[in-house]
Amino acid sequence: MSFDPTAEPIASRPRFAASVRRACAFAVLGGLLAVHAATGQTPSVSTQFGERLEVEVVDVDVVVTDRSGHPVFGLGREAFEIRVDGRPVPVDYFAPPRSATASTADLRTSGASSAAIAPEPVAAAPSYLAVFVDQAALSSRLRATAVAELREFLRRRPGDEVVIVAAFEKRLHLLAPPSADPAAIEAGLNALARLPVGSALAASERRHLDSRIRGVGAGWVGADTGLALAQREASLLEVEVRRWAEEELDLQRRSLAALKQFVGALGALEGRKSVILASGGTTTEGAEGLLTELSRRRLGPNELPSLFDAKQKVREQFEEVIRVAQDARVALYALHPPDTTMLQYGAELSSPGDGPIPLPRDPAIVDAAASAARMAGATGGRTYLLGTNLDSRLASVRSDAESVYSLGFGTGPEMGDGDHRIEVRVAGQRLRLRHRTSFRRRTTAEQAESALYAAATLGELQNALGLEVETGAARPVGDARGDRVISFAARVPLASLALLPEEGVRRGRLAVRVALLSERGELFTSQSLSVPVEIAEPEVETMLERPWVHRAEVRVTPSTRRLAILVVDEIAGVFATATTAVGPADPD
Repeated sequence: MSFDPTAEPIASRPRFAASVRRACAFAVLGGLLAVHAATGQTPSVSTQFGERLEVEVVDVDVVVTDRSGHPVFGLGREAFEIRVDGRPVPVDYFAPPRSATASTADLRTSGASSAAIAPEPVAAAPSYLAVFVDQAALSSRLRATAVAELREFLRRRPGDEVVIVAAFEKRLHLLAPPSADPAAIEAGLNALARLPVGSALAASERRHLDSRIRGVGAGWVGADTGLALAQREASLLEVEVRRWAEEELDLQRRSLAALKQFVGALGALEGRKSVILASGGTTTEGAEGLLTELSRRRLGPNELPSLFDAKQKVREQFEEVIRVAQDARVALYALHPPDTTMLQYGAELSSPGDGPIPLPRDPAIVDAAASAARMAGATGGRTYLLGTNLDSRLASVRSDAESVYSLGFGTGPEMGDGDHRIEVRVAGQRLRLRHRTSFRRRTTAEQAESALYAAATLGELQNALGLEVETGAARPVGDARGDRVISFAARVPLASLALLPEEGVRRGRLAVRVALLSERGELFTSQSLSVPVEIAEPEVETMLERPWVHRAEVRVTPSTRRLAILVVDEIAGVFATATTAVGPADPD
C-alpha cells in the first residue's frame, strides 16, 4: 500500500462537533472561533477563540443475578451506587434491561426491595453477538468442537440478534459482517471451518524439543567428557528453545493485536456487545517447563534476557485488549480448552528421581486459564470450557444481554489518561453483579483508529466532517499478481475544518489513513499520513466556499473489496470515515 498525495489549497475555520454520548463546552479565551454542530447548518463567524472542554459519559453495563444465578429485573436508578477509584459518583444515565418485564413478586423472590422498582422505558438497542476464534491457538480437534457447538448455538438465534463472525489466522479475518440473516451467519461459520489451524506445527516442534531435552547427556562415556558434551548440547538446545519461545510470543502478540482491532471496531456499534472468544488463552510461560528441565539437566541456570522484552510486549498487548474492550462496551465470553492431561507434557513433568514423585503442573496451562478468566472478569463476561453441550451452556450469554442494566456517569479531562477502577453496588441486597472493572478516557487518535477499523470491517461510518470520497479508474501495475493502483480524492467542506491564526496565515493539521478489506475478510491498514494546512489570511473568506481536497493513490490486490478512508482534524479533535467498494479487476 502506498500514498502519492497532492493537496489543493485549503481554507478552514474552527469547528467542534459533539460525538454520540459526548458533550462539549467552550471557554472563551480571545482570538477567532467559529463553532457549529453536526446538523448541516451554515457555520457563523465569531470573533472569539475557544478551547473545547469535553464531558464524556462512561457507560457501565451491569448484569445482576441472585445467588442462584437467575437474572434480577425491576431495579431502578436509585438502587445502584457507582464508585470510581473508591469515591461515589452520581448515576447520570440509566436504562433498564431489554427484558424488564418482572413484577414486584419476582423482585421479592430474589431478595430485592419493592421500593427499588422504578422502571424507565427506553428504546432497546439491537442485540449484537460476535464470535472470534483464534486459529493459531486451538488444535484441529478443539477448533472443530468449537465450530460445531457455536453452529448449534447460533441456529437457535433470536430473530433480532445481529451476529458477526471473525477469526485470527496470521491476521484479522472478518468472515461474516453484521447480519441477522441465518444464511450469512452459516456462510461465516463455513468460512471459519475452512481456515487453516496453525497450532499443529508449533506443538510438533515443542514435542521434538521436549524429546531432545530428555536425551541430553544420554550415552556419553566418561564423567568429565560426558558432562562437558552434555553442557554443550544443552547450550545449543537453549538457543533453539529461545527461538521457539520468541516465535510463539510474537504469534500471541499478533493475535492479541487482531482481537484489539476487532473489539475496537465493535465500539462503533451502539450498546453492549457480547463477544464469544474461542482461544487457547494467552501465556508468556509456554517455554518455562522446557527451560526448567533443561536447566536441571545441564546442572546450571539458564539465562535468556531477550525473552523478558518479548514477554512484556505480550503482557502489555493483553492488558490493552482488555482496556479497548471495556471502552467499546464489549463483554468477553472466553471458551477455553479443558485442563489437558499433565502426562501430555514431557521434559518439564519428568521425575527428577527414581521414585514416583507428584508431577508439577505445567505453568503454561495455569497462565492460559488465568488469562481467560481475567479477560472475562474485567469486561463483565464469563468463562466456559470447550466441550460437548457447550451450545446449551452458552444460553447464559443471551440471558446476560437481555438482563443487563446500563448505567452512566460523566467525566472530564481532569480524570487524565490513566485507568480508573469501577465498582457497582446494590445497597442492602444479596445480589451478584458483573460489569467492566475500569475505564480510561480515550484519546482522539484511539477513537479515530477504532472508527477506521469499524468502517473497513463493519461498514459503520462516523462523519462529523461531511467527508466524501471519489475514486478514479484503476490502472494495472503489471505484476504477475494482478495488483492495481486506485486513485481517490477525499473531500471535506472547508467550514468543517479548524485553522489557527498565526502571523498572517491560518494553519491546520490533518491526518489521513486508509484500510483495505479483502474478499476473505483480511484487514490491511496504512500508516497515518500528516497533511499540513495553510492559507493566507486575506484569502480566508474566499476559500470558505471551496472544499478541502486530498488526493492519493493506494495499491490493491485482486481480492480487495472495500477501501475505507479516515480523515482526522487534529486541531479540533474531530474525525470522519468513508468507504467505497473496490470491484474485481477486469479480465484481460
